[in-house]
Amino acid sequence: QSCDRLNVKYTGAITAPILFDTKKGVIVSNDSIDISWILAVEMAALHGDEWKAKGWDLFPEDWDEAHGALIKQAHAEVNTAVYGVNFATDQETYEAKLFAFWDKIKALDSEFS
Repeated sequence: QSCDRLNVKYTGAITAPILFDTKKGVIVSNDSIDISWILAVEMAALHGDEWKAKGWDLFPEDWDEAHGALIKQAHAEVNTAVYGVNFATDQETYEAKLFAFWDKIKALDSEFS
């Protein structure tokens, strides 16, 4: 729908998150960390009292730099790795990217357990 509204003639699958401004008819961002930040901080500022009443806190203030670093690491090594696996053009590249992806998932799993 976003591509249609922008008159982009693309018929393939859209594989990225998109935050779309329906009033202005533009894509605000397609970066998942950026979208998370916008929802957690900027949108929360607009709806602060309502969200606080519901107990919503998408980015707790007590999160330290380690949490931010882990989020960035997971984004770089997990979220974007999925696209690398998906768009591999040969079997050898596919397997290398897939095994690296699962190695990172296992490492993160052991870190959290």
